[in-house]
Amino acid sequence: ISTVVGAVQKFTIMPSDSKSGIRLSDADNCQIEIGYDSTAKIVYLDRTQMCSDGLVGDIQSAPFNNKDKSFEIDVILDHGSIEIFVAGGAISITALLAGSPIDLQASTF
Repeated sequence: ISTVVGAVQKFTIMPSDSKSGIRLSDADNCQIEIGYDSTAKIVYLDRTQMCSDGLVGDIQSAPFNNKDKSFEIDVILDHGSIEIFVAGGAISITALLAGSPIDLQASTF
């Protein structure tokens, strides 16, 4: 799945016994992970594997108990940020990105 800057990308998360979600990566294997941890009952945005020009990656999370049912995450990539909206906007997380997210590929885990 190829991502498009500025477009809303919709993903359906089907919870597993541990973590499930989407990994966005580029040709240099710089990654951003968007997921659900069914053990901790949180949704998260992990930028720790993001290649950086001085921007420190972190993990942002929010409690979310979907009772092990599938749910949608909308992802919006901009030239310097990423926004995720969980379950129709019940939760939103926004973070800065180092550089422009061009040619990212999405894979599931």
